[in-house]
Amino acid sequence: MVVDTETDTYYDVFTATSGLINSPNYPQPYPSNVMKYYVIQAPSSATIKLQFLDFDVFASEYDSWGDYLWVRVEFLYIYI
Repeated sequence: MVVDTETDTYYDVFTATSGLINSPNYPQPYPSNVMKYYVIQAPSSATIKLQFLDFDVFASEYDSWGDYLWVRVEFLYIYI
């Protein structure tokens, strides 16, 4: 994991054929103002399956984003 302490941004790169991804401090609430990036690197012929076992995000009253999950596949963006 790479951490940018000035911006509270975390980067994890996964290359294994399977694994588990948790948010920081899971199952407790994650810290405020943290950006977490998970990069899954796989061959272009690979199938990547994402399964969410526990998913809860905070909706902000003050800005248009709040918390969110962003999935990017090459140049395809999927917002959930």
